[in-house]
Amino acid sequence: MDSHSFTVRLILSYERGIHRVPLFFSIVCHVLWKAPFILAMTAKALKNLGMKRVEWPNSGTEQDILIREARSDPEAFARLYRMHYELVFRYCSRRLFDRHAAEDVTSTVFFKVMNTLETFQGDADGFRRWLYRIAINAVNDHLRTARKRAEAYKDAYPWRN
Repeated sequence: MDSHSFTVRLILSYERGIHRVPLFFSIVCHVLWKAPFILAMTAKALKNLGMKRVEWPNSGTEQDILIREARSDPEAFARLYRMHYELVFRYCSRRLFDRHAAEDVTSTVFFKVMNTLETFQGDADGFRRWLYRIAINAVNDHLRTARKRAEAYKDAYPWRN
């Protein structure tokens, strides 16, 4: 038995309740098993979007100018989007383990950024922190909603547990 099938069997047996293994061990196995897929998901998503990598501006001043321009210029916002998309998508993928959910949350993040960029006041480093805070909140909202949906499903269909 190879390590991959052992990990899969361990995770499935834990989810079915057959064996009682420590939750932490099960989570670690699950994360290690999914890690290669996260990188593949990111590459596939970028390929599907047809996005080309954008070079980061050389100085903080150039980044600050780009952020200011992105408030009114759609092309500048598109460049800002392409610069940060991969990082935000990777973060969402690591937290959600689902490519489709990660894509949805990433689009939600950039929609919120687009709508609130005019209120942002700060430099390029502050923008990255602000962007990640929006991503963290969006992922947490998604997980909270998914948990509530699962609980409602269990309440509605108690015989399916």
